[in-house]
Amino acid sequence: MSHRVRFDEIPPQGLRLELAFGDQHLGLEQRQLAPLTAQLVLSRQAGGRVLLQGHMSLTVELICDRCLATYAQPVDEDLVLLLELRTQVFAADETWEHATAETPETMLLEAPVVDIDDILRQQVCLSLPFKHLCREDCPGLCPGCGALRGSSECRCGAPGPESPFARLRGMKRE
Repeated sequence: MSHRVRFDEIPPQGLRLELAFGDQHLGLEQRQLAPLTAQLVLSRQAGGRVLLQGHMSLTVELICDRCLATYAQPVDEDLVLLLELRTQVFAADETWEHATAETPETMLLEAPVVDIDDILRQQVCLSLPFKHLCREDCPGLCPGCGALRGSSECRCGAPGPESPFARLRGMKRE
């Protein structure tokens, strides 16, 4: 079931939505460990725009980029988006301004329909860290044996691959 709201369905006093989505609903690449919950308010603005404000939270499972262990990543985000039709923006005779801390981020839409599922999916992806680390000081995997660096399973004691210049250093001494 998709959650879509047409601009003309939003009453003048605004529309409040309380949503909860299970693991498969948004089609995220990451496995959800807790359902996504969202409390949203849609309100009409001047110029045929819609302001989306609210909060979303969930927990997803990520894979650490250094040690390949899975870990839980909480997502807890406030949302403030100004939804505007693409045709209105480019037809208007005003200069395009970038969002600042005081102005909401603008999302351009093709049709006067708010696709809540799509917006939440995008916001979840944008709120995830670029580098997935189970902890900030994760040592990663040993390049010699593949076990977690510094763990009891890593018995190779190898400092890593030999420098390509080590052989040249030996030739110079001869």
